[in-house]
Amino acid sequence: MTTQEQWNLSELWDKARDGRATEDEALQLNALISENAEALQFLARAALMDAQLREMESSAFQANPTLAQSSSKAPAWRWHIVTGAAAALAAASAVWLMNTQPTPVATLVKAQSCKWGNSALPTLEGGLLTPGLLDLVEGMATLHFKSGAEVVMEAPVSLEVLSTMECRVRKGTVVADVPEQAKGFTIYTPETKVVDWGTRFGVSAGDDGKCLVHVIKGLVEAAFWPVQ
Repeated sequence: MTTQEQWNLSELWDKARDGRATEDEALQLNALISENAEALQFLARAALMDAQLREMESSAFQANPTLAQSSSKAPAWRWHIVTGAAAALAAASAVWLMNTQPTPVATLVKAQSCKWGNSALPTLEGGLLTPGLLDLVEGMATLHFKSGAEVVMEAPVSLEVLSTMECRVRKGTVVADVPEQAKGFTIYTPETKVVDWGTRFGVSAGDDGKCLVHVIKGLVEAAFWPVQ
């Protein structure tokens, strides 16, 4: 959509929402929302922002009862059309939210007697993990990736969850147990890439950038992989 088209669409929605739209304008808006996916997504984002602003305004009115807000009543035909458009928009908002929310790629299955540092992800057992950082200061924790791989963190360790098949050890030690269906699971360190081929192995990353790989069972492939 061009900037002008976005402005026109916003103006139509504002008029319809406030009861100022003509019958033709309401029908035009309903058609745009029903037939134009880009217009629907644009209004979904705008509606979410508008809802936040209205919530702030509502809180202000509750704090000061002397404030009054003017309103106008739209004709029944217009309200029926706009309600249909609003329902489509509400559905689009929900879909847009689902599409923009990161999808969990792992679960924190064990986290007993753990002390966490500057972690951006949930640190309670059962927490669903999207890509992000876990900083374990004390204890041991186990992550189960959707691919089937399990990674045990041994404090102190800083680990970044990347995807269902990848994680990055910034510093510290982890032990990975990778079943057949998760072959290719990869652990990065600041200077190394370790690819599993169905095995159990440990990776330690030091503050100096050095990496130690200990294969407990099976086979891994290690190579230099500087992370910028």
